[in-house]
Amino acid sequence: MSLVSALNIAVSSVNSINTAIATVSDNVANSENEDYNARDANFANVQTGGVRISDITRKVNEGLFDDLSASISNTAQNEVLQNYYERIEDLLGVTGSETPLIDYVENLNTAWKAFEAAPESDAAERQVILAAENLTREIGRISTALDTVEQSLRADINATVNTLNDTLAEIDRLNDAIVRDKAKGLPISHLENLRDEQLLNLSEIMTIDYIRNEDGSMSVFATSGMDLTVANASTFTWDEGTHSLTKSGSTSTDLVVDGRLSDGKLRALIEMGRTDDAAVNNADGIFNPVEKLRNQLDEFAFALVDDSAARTKGNVFVEGSTNLVTDGIVTAGNTITINAGGQAAATTITINAGDSIDDVVTAINAITNMEARVDAHGHLQILTSTEGFVLGGTALTELGLTAGTYSPDEPPSLSYAYAEEYSQGTADIGGNTDLTTLAGVTAGNTFTVSVGGGAATTVTIGASPYSTADLLADLNAIEGVRAFTTDDGFLNISTVLGDLVIQETAGTPLSGANGLGLSFNGGNAAVTGAANTGELKTGFFEVISGTPNENASRINIRVNDVLSDGSSSLKDGSGSVMVEALSSSNRDTSGSGLTLTDESYTGLVSGLISDITTRSQRYDGLFKQDQSVMNNLSTKLRNEVGVDIDEEMALLTVLQNSYAASARVISTVNEMFQSLEQAVR
Repeated sequence: MSLVSALNIAVSSVNSINTAIATVSDNVANSENEDYNARDANFANVQTGGVRISDITRKVNEGLFDDLSASISNTAQNEVLQNYYERIEDLLGVTGSETPLIDYVENLNTAWKAFEAAPESDAAERQVILAAENLTREIGRISTALDTVEQSLRADINATVNTLNDTLAEIDRLNDAIVRDKAKGLPISHLENLRDEQLLNLSEIMTIDYIRNEDGSMSVFATSGMDLTVANASTFTWDEGTHSLTKSGSTSTDLVVDGRLSDGKLRALIEMGRTDDAAVNNADGIFNPVEKLRNQLDEFAFALVDDSAARTKGNVFVEGSTNLVTDGIVTAGNTITINAGGQAAATTITINAGDSIDDVVTAINAITNMEARVDAHGHLQILTSTEGFVLGGTALTELGLTAGTYSPDEPPSLSYAYAEEYSQGTADIGGNTDLTTLAGVTAGNTFTVSVGGGAATTVTIGASPYSTADLLADLNAIEGVRAFTTDDGFLNISTVLGDLVIQETAGTPLSGANGLGLSFNGGNAAVTGAANTGELKTGFFEVISGTPNENASRINIRVNDVLSDGSSSLKDGSGSVMVEALSSSNRDTSGSGLTLTDESYTGLVSGLISDITTRSQRYDGLFKQDQSVMNNLSTKLRNEVGVDIDEEMALLTVLQNSYAASARVISTVNEMFQSLEQAVR
């Protein structure tokens, strides 16, 4: 070997070792960087002699990387759900082992029991009003807090979409840089490290797949099939007004509803904010818990002012429908039939092309003693203040209603219990086929009934045979009147509109010794539950002025202001019926992902809080489980591709020794050249 060859080999070795040492130095400097993959300098022999660095490669483990990427998506999604459910629990007081909403309902029950025992006590009365005010204030406080949670959710969605766009743009930029440098033969491992970091950031937002291309670039896709960075980076646009997400290059007008969004932080945030019927009525906890809780609070608020005797509701979303036929809800010409209070003839409502749900509600409200509303869950609800109703018709199934007889509550609703005034006979007329056969009751006898200070309606004992059923049908045909026979067969005439007045105008069919047995005093029937002077007649709970009861919600419910300002007092005799109504387990609610049946008023709020708590615990468990898996995968990947200081130090020692040997060769060759030069001289 010539001296020149030996020198060239030694110099190439020193240069290569310098590059390798620089690589080791980079590794050591980034030993604490979780996004850095260790790099190896690979030596290759030069055909003419010596060595060179053929390339600098980075350690990779694509299997572990893919597993970590998927785990990051799952963890991020469940972390969002866990975080927001925890916030909802906080505002409900659950995380502090308290349940103010439940406590306030229970306090109201306790206060009414105290008032029942001592109706003459001003302190007991004030305690009832205070307990009720605390309950309505708590409902309002929760509603306001839910608005804050929703605002935070919207801000998080906007921020996450912006981060998504920035991340995709950065991946696209790194792709271009990698393609350029690779084509020039320059090292690209540092760029690949940066790209992997962005891929893991992207994985937090959504679950991804990718393809490594020969030119060094990477095509990235969502697992739902959407392209994210192929030729160029995609750009996502979030429309807060329509709650829709679109993407450049996609024909979808809403990636969310179309199911194009893969799992991850963004999906969790957007699904939690969805307000469409399919989402809100889905029992899956990922879909808008805020809106669900609002709806459930709205229906609880309505339950406080609901003075109906019987009710039913559909399960088909009809809210906002301006044309039930073209919206595909009801077939044109189909009907709803309603027989209210045992009246002889049912009323038929035909749904024609062009009819809206408001038209149906108006038609039902036009039936005596019937009422309809679209509830907070967007479903049609039908109610009556009279002695039940029979529902039929060809449109029922389409509206999610069930044909059948709907009987009155027993005991009645809270508002009904407070407002009810009634007069009851002592004669057993249950099932009587001809009242005119009773002594004291003659065909042509008349009496009048008026309610709420309205005009009196005359009821005439008809010609024989005039049955108990005929009498009840005539009474229930009067707006605001409910008539039925008790279990003992006694006639009961009642109202919840206030001021029940019954007077005999021809004969004594009601008060005669052998008549129907109502107690009369000075021509007027005795009324149980009537308000004394200065007492509130109806509406213990009410909605703010100008709002009908059917629109009661969490934001407009209140204690009747004449009780709050002290201008009226409670009915002295209302305690027992209110306690019974509050304690009874015959309240139902369904919709927005929750169904509760046969519950007390306390049970209604307990059920919705329990539902939130159960979902929160589920997502907390999933988050912790996914977080543990993610941390384990991250540790395993770091062990595989991260920097091992001991290994790097050992390699550095080898390189230093090699460098010293090569340097010694260069020094020796240099000395030999100097000796040759002196010999030539």
